[in-house]
Amino acid sequence: MKSAVTIHGMHFSNRSLTMSKDMLGIAVRKLVTLPSPMLGIVCDHLDKLADPVWVNATKKFLRKEEAWLADFSRDMTKEGWTLLGDAREPWPISTADLEPVPFLKEKEGEELVRRSREELHANLGQRHAEYLLENQDEIPEELRKFLLVFPCTIWRDRRGNRRVPYLFWGGGRWQLGFDWLGGAFVSVCRLLRPRK
Repeated sequence: MKSAVTIHGMHFSNRSLTMSKDMLGIAVRKLVTLPSPMLGIVCDHLDKLADPVWVNATKKFLRKEEAWLADFSRDMTKEGWTLLGDAREPWPISTADLEPVPFLKEKEGEELVRRSREELHANLGQRHAEYLLENQDEIPEELRKFLLVFPCTIWRDRRGNRRVPYLFWGGGRWQLGFDWLGGAFVSVCRLLRPRK
């Protein structure tokens, strides 16, 4: 037997959503009670709902899931790794708006994750690194001398080591690697952050 439930005029049956007789009336009654600034947001969102990507993202948002995070191009779970943390900054990013930041202090490593977020405001992770890989022609040539570290995505490898992604210039192109947080970073390492 099929089970169904009605919430605010919407009927849910077998995980499907159907419109009730008065769903439009319910929506209009709610809209007229909203403050003007909120109406602009609602109108903007309604325009975007013509795009299926926005429909799917809205569904995820309403289920309190991450709505805008795409899968990793290099998904380390396929190598038996576990994702421990990930960046919350919006993406894609503009390379023109990024600046390299030196970060080395004595015994850097695990402390790097905290400092990158709290002190240096360099909150980029693997998705940002992968975006840059896909748009290598936008990365300024002067950054080729650095290893670009993205410490806001943290993986645990099969041996239990915590690792963060980084980009390095080699073989005539940028490449993605993963460094051990317990290891020692070198003076050519840089974080990236939005210019102030």
